[in-house]
Amino acid sequence: MNELDNIRSVAAHFFNVAKSEVAETFCLRQPDPRLSFCGLWSAKEAAIKCGQEFASLRPKEIEIIHDAKGRPAVRITTASCQVPAGDCLVSISHSGKTCVAVCVKAPKSKPVPDAI
Repeated sequence: MNELDNIRSVAAHFFNVAKSEVAETFCLRQPDPRLSFCGLWSAKEAAIKCGQEFASLRPKEIEIIHDAKGRPAVRITTASCQVPAGDCLVSISHSGKTCVAVCVKAPKSKPVPDAI
C-alpha cells in the first residue's frame, strides 16, 4: 500500500464514522493529511469530553472547522445540544506520529460593575 492509499484508508474510516467534506478538504491540503485527520478526530473526542452537554453527541454531530487564519473551532451539527459551540476553545497539535487536542468551555464573561 503506498502512502496515498494509506491516507485514503484513514480518510475512509474517518468519514464512515464522522462524515465531513470540510474536514476532508482541509486535511488533504495539509503537509501530512493523515496526521491532520487524526488531529481532527482527537479534537472531536476532546469536545465530547469537554462537558456533560456534549457527552451524548456522536462524532459526526461535531465538526471541527477552521477560520481564515487556520484556527480550529467547534461546530455542532445537531439542534439537541444546548451549549453553543462558540463557547468552546479547541487546540490541536501533531508532530511525528503523535497528535493531541484539547477542548475547553470558555468562561462566561461577567458584566463589569459600574465604577464608583
